[in-house]
Amino acid sequence: MEFQNISSIKDPHVAKARSLHSLQNRKKEGAILLLGKQVIQWAIKSKLSIEYIFASDKIDKKEYESILHASNTWFLTPESILKKITETKHTIPLVGVAKTEPTFNTDAAFFVVLDHVKDHGNIGAICRSSKAFGVENVVSIGTENDLFYKKSIDASRGAVFSMQHLHFDETKDAINWLKENNIQVVVTSPHAKQLQSKVNLQKKPIALILGNETVGVSDEITKQADVAIQIPLIGDVESLNVAVAAGISIYELQTRMVLTMLQKNIKSTLGREMGVTAQLIRKTFDVELKKCSPLSAKQVVLLMILSCDKTTSLQQASIDIGHPLNKMPQLVDQLIIKGYIKIANDTIEITPHGQQEVALLWPLIQKAEQSVLDGFSKNEEKQLFNFLKRIQENCLKITT
Repeated sequence: MEFQNISSIKDPHVAKARSLHSLQNRKKEGAILLLGKQVIQWAIKSKLSIEYIFASDKIDKKEYESILHASNTWFLTPESILKKITETKHTIPLVGVAKTEPTFNTDAAFFVVLDHVKDHGNIGAICRSSKAFGVENVVSIGTENDLFYKKSIDASRGAVFSMQHLHFDETKDAINWLKENNIQVVVTSPHAKQLQSKVNLQKKPIALILGNETVGVSDEITKQADVAIQIPLIGDVESLNVAVAAGISIYELQTRMVLTMLQKNIKSTLGREMGVTAQLIRKTFDVELKKCSPLSAKQVVLLMILSCDKTTSLQQASIDIGHPLNKMPQLVDQLIIKGYIKIANDTIEITPHGQQEVALLWPLIQKAEQSVLDGFSKNEEKQLFNFLKRIQENCLKITT
């Protein structure tokens, strides 16, 4: 890694970084400032694209060795310039500039809406609580809220970097968007007749509206809300801080939503989708095999595994092909009779005859795979296998 030296305050990289203190310029440039090593680490974790990093020319190299991979462009910079970039009287020895790419999932099940919430500490804390409970879609209303203000970033512990954010200057535009997307609007009010822990929700996505610190949720939204709920307070307290209320409401409404949409949620889980997909692929394989082979998909998959591994235990074979262990003898008997495999001491071994059978069936295997991937481009096929590989690697990290 080669470091370039910057010694002028007029350097265009410095000028751009200094401009990012302004919300208007952050939007214009599609970029934000990362002030300090920890913030850069949060950005790395959230997979932000870091354009370049300024490092103090007096900093010990050990301080940034662990984040060298964060960017291909590094600048060694005098502390006097770093103070100009950060607008601080003290030196922040590492400062990054990262790209922000607005993304938003309109198909999400839960949205948090910031209705003119202004305090950046509260905005950050709300994003942190949202992220903690699996909510990553934030809608903001107003001209003074900013997810990427320094205080917001710090209060969120970097959670704002992984938020999907949609912004509206005007309340009416936000309401129209929520209604057009068939999202039920939920507001909190001390005067509401329903407790949020017992509220009956519709079987559709939720938008939890969080109001301004002083005036709460606007009347314009309250009048058009589908549901009004309250958090019961026992002590002599007028109201909760908006960030505290957000954490309580998100948790309880998530629970109510899961109960309301339990069947839909189960059907959309990764495990179920992968399981259903595996079953359908196996059925497709069976259809192709039946045209000219008495073997089932599971039997052929077992032969394919043995062609690679040569031997395996009966128990491991049961796991690999997804077949009950107590029914494995019935599945392998036909393979033994045909001379494709042999078993000794609970160990299955493929024979040369079995390997030849796999070779003979290979055109059918390829045809079945092509049928399953019909309509996919070569690039999409490659991406699919890469995704599956990553899922397998993530599972192995947990299970081994």
